[in-house]
Amino acid sequence: MGAKIVDIQELGPFDFRWPDATEHFDSGWSARLLVNGEDHPVTHRVGGREVYGRNRVHTVTWLDGTVQVEGVEADDYPTTQALLSVLRKDGKTHVKAFTDVPTDYADFQIVEHRREIDAKWSRYSLAVKIREDDLLRWGVHAWLRSRSRHQRVPAVPPKHLLTLPPLAAPPTLERQAVAGALLSHGDVLAQTLGGGTARLTPDARANELILTDHFAFLIAVICGQGILAERAWAIPFELKRRLGHLDPHRFADEPASVVDAFSQSPKLHRFVNQIAAWASDGGRIVVERYGGDTQRLWNDSPAAAELRQRFDASPGSARRRQQWRLRSSSETSASR
Repeated sequence: MGAKIVDIQELGPFDFRWPDATEHFDSGWSARLLVNGEDHPVTHRVGGREVYGRNRVHTVTWLDGTVQVEGVEADDYPTTQALLSVLRKDGKTHVKAFTDVPTDYADFQIVEHRREIDAKWSRYSLAVKIREDDLLRWGVHAWLRSRSRHQRVPAVPPKHLLTLPPLAAPPTLERQAVAGALLSHGDVLAQTLGGGTARLTPDARANELILTDHFAFLIAVICGQGILAERAWAIPFELKRRLGHLDPHRFADEPASVVDAFSQSPKLHRFVNQIAAWASDGGRIVVERYGGDTQRLWNDSPAAAELRQRFDASPGSARRRQQWRLRSSSETSASR
């Protein structure tokens, strides 16, 4: 999708009448959006109103004279000047899973609304995060919203069925032997499925890196948003090849290099800027909280609730708890 913004003009104060109220905007811009051979007038106005518990910067973007999208100040607005706009599909339904984000939003920063606005009534859905003066992205976002309102939703294709080898029957358990029996049964299942070494990605070298480098494992977990798991597990190996290292200190100190590595062709992820930023933040958390040793996240045998809190503190990781359980189990098995 090719798009550019032209003929930008600044706008002065303006009052807009909604069906139930009048909203005042202090400033704004008008422009023309050239996208896919189309030419659309765009107006983007900046004001403020009470929302999510306090007065926040609020924007409205018109396309062809029609209101299409709104933006609300994120909690980090004082440093980012960024606002959130909820992602929708079919023009109505909120997008809640990264796998459902339309491919046209690949160059946008996609975030979890409730993590960016920590307040009552904040949405449990995904949103785009855009600087208030980024007219190109506000225009494209409005254009995509307009299109989605007039498109039919394609039928969901049937899922492919996987044929697994027959598994051993679960053991008959006495109550006092539950833990030991489950561990023993897990070993049997692992051997039935092809051995005790986890095969997280078909690339043997990438798989070995995940199993031996704790920060590589954390990066793979962070990358597991909106792409196949097998691809996410393979990213740290290619990232290390491009950067020459997987050093959490350098990830924290050299975020531009991380973005560049993710952006090289072929791109390592659908959401290059977002995932690269999360990876750098992951390095910072490992350095600041765990002395640069990623393994300290789990090697002190924390309680389940504590492990979950540590895991959720890693950017982008809240939806990947199952992978933490896998690594924790591997570490426990190795120490027995």
